[in-house]
Amino acid sequence: QIPLHTQAVSLAFPAVAETDITPIAIKQALTHLGYHETITYSFIDGQLAQHFSPSSSLVDLANPLSNDMNTMRGSLWPGMITTMLYNQHRQCQRQLLFEMGKCFVQTKTDIKQVEHLGMLLTGSRYPEQWGHSEDPVDYYDLKAHVTALLQLTGKADAYSWRGAEHVALQPGQLAALYEGDQRVGFLGALHPSLAQQLGVTGPV
Repeated sequence: QIPLHTQAVSLAFPAVAETDITPIAIKQALTHLGYHETITYSFIDGQLAQHFSPSSSLVDLANPLSNDMNTMRGSLWPGMITTMLYNQHRQCQRQLLFEMGKCFVQTKTDIKQVEHLGMLLTGSRYPEQWGHSEDPVDYYDLKAHVTALLQLTGKADAYSWRGAEHVALQPGQLAALYEGDQRVGFLGALHPSLAQQLGVTGPV
């Protein structure tokens, strides 16, 4: 004798602009391209950090957990390079890695926290199989992946590539990404001298 009622729940769907991209959408897009997400510590080795960020912008810790965790990261690259080296030492040569997280920049008056996306490619262009040669990845592979991400915004024409300089990247194989007149990122090959110093195998 239990009465039958049809349950109705009203759902309000907020309006979301097509140009807004959630972190989940970015992660899904990169996963579809074959990337694996890394999650590394915000504390890194200060000497390693100086290869990727100006010393004046780094945030040193007064009471670090250890000597190799004495600086707040100013870039995602040191953590990703460390992960890549760990994998290379275990015979994993082909790696597509990405990380999303906060980086910390020391200004004259404060410490800025900036959300960054980092991507890393190394090893062969394709997974090992009989139908493809083991060509190494290059600058243009990564540029294609970044361009695919920009297409998600619906305003890819607002972005442009320009010449640039970066202490950690190889001259002639790097560019800066601009949204209008604002620089929003760098893309390039790891500098050969830095790669040799870090013990990196192959192009990165």
